[in-house]
Amino acid sequence: MKLKVTKRFKDKNKPSVIYEVGQTVSFDDEERCANLVERGLATPVEEKKASPKKTKKTSK
Repeated sequence: MKLKVTKRFKDKNKPSVIYEVGQTVSFDDEERCANLVERGLATPVEEKKASPKKTKKTSK
C-alpha cells in the first residue's frame, strides 16, 4: 500500500531512516499502514492501475 507522509517520522525497523512530509512510501504490511494512518503520520494514496497498452495495427 502506498502512503503519503503528512508528519515526519522515523522508520520503526531502521531508526536511521527518516520519512519526510510529502514523501510517498510503500509498505506491504497492512497493519503498519493502518497504524501510520491512525496516528496521523500518513494518508493513503490511491494507486493507479496500469492500463493495457494499445497496439497499432499496420497494414501491408
